[in-house]
Amino acid sequence: MSAETSLVGTPTPLNVPIGPHRRFDWVQLPFDEVHDVATAAGGTINDVTLALTTAALRAFLSGRAVTRILTEDDE
Repeated sequence: MSAETSLVGTPTPLNVPIGPHRRFDWVQLPFDEVHDVATAAGGTINDVTLALTTAALRAFLSGRAVTRILTEDDE
C-alpha cells in the first residue's frame, strides 16, 4: 500500500468522526446460561458471544436503515 492510498470504509453510522455524543453500552449475561446455550447448540462460548455480537450489530444497523454493506467483490 502506498503512502497515497487512503483507507475509506463503507458509510455507516459507525464510520463517522468520533464526537462528543459517541456512546457505548454493555450487557451482562449469566455465564451458566451462555454455557448452556453453547452446549445445546454444539458450539463454544466464543460462538455464542460472536452470534450475540453479530445479532446486536445487525439490529443496530437495520434500525438505522443500513441494509447492505458493500464488499470488495461488489466494486
